[in-house]
Amino acid sequence: MSEVKYFRPKSYKELNDLLDQLPDFFLAVAGTTDFIPATRNGAPYPDAILDISQVAEFLLIKKDDLRISIGAAVTMADLFTNKIIVENAPALASAAKSLGAPQTRNRATIGGNIANASPSADTAPVLLTLNADVHFLAKDGSTRQIPLTGFFQDYKKTAMRADEIITGFSFDAPASDTWSRFAKIGQRNGATISVVNMAVLISKEGTRCTDLKVAFGAVGPVPLRSPSVESLATGKIMDQELIGKCAKALQLDISPISDIRGSAEYRRDVAANILARALTDAFA
Repeated sequence: MSEVKYFRPKSYKELNDLLDQLPDFFLAVAGTTDFIPATRNGAPYPDAILDISQVAEFLLIKKDDLRISIGAAVTMADLFTNKIIVENAPALASAAKSLGAPQTRNRATIGGNIANASPSADTAPVLLTLNADVHFLAKDGSTRQIPLTGFFQDYKKTAMRADEIITGFSFDAPASDTWSRFAKIGQRNGATISVVNMAVLISKEGTRCTDLKVAFGAVGPVPLRSPSVESLATGKIMDQELIGKCAKALQLDISPISDIRGSAEYRRDVAANILARALTDAFA
């Protein structure tokens, strides 16, 4: 292994000042909970490592008016204990709390969880239901943001360019009467990798569903929304018949595979069951 340069800026200004020093093949890291196992499994080392774990601006969770911003280096432990997240996006807090063991949650970051582009990333379905945007910074100092719905392109393939890093995420805070849930099914317990995970965000008037956003992980090559379920349920009275139709409609949008954690058929059944359970609870 050749010498790897290491940079650890402590502010956004420091980061901007060193961008032009980065070689073409660099890698941004924070918690390194994905990076270290990947290199042990043979992934090539970059020419430089950009450690963003100490960039002060990337460690913040803020709410300005109705817009919530989360820095890329915010850890799962900080995410599920933060008052802004607990009060405004409890499903995101639940997803963060479900990720790995306490040691992992103390290091793993929301930026890494999304950048790794795992189909089973626990925070991804929640951020998708929140219509979150992902923010980037490029080596030339330019910035951009795109909807997270356009970020995941294929298995482990994203819209992030090689010269970019993720700096954070933002989304509008849901209305206070919005109902939400994160659900995760693993082989043994919540610390395992998800066999299936799901997030729902529901607005309702009595038993009428006025708006539904639902997203799943580990049931396709990327975390995904379910437009078939969303369009079927929105504006309708939610009863057991409609819930059954929603569970069937879900099958149009997912394409799970069989692996060591579960068969494709099992994943289809589990996805339908946790969706039906959530809708039943929401409209009980």
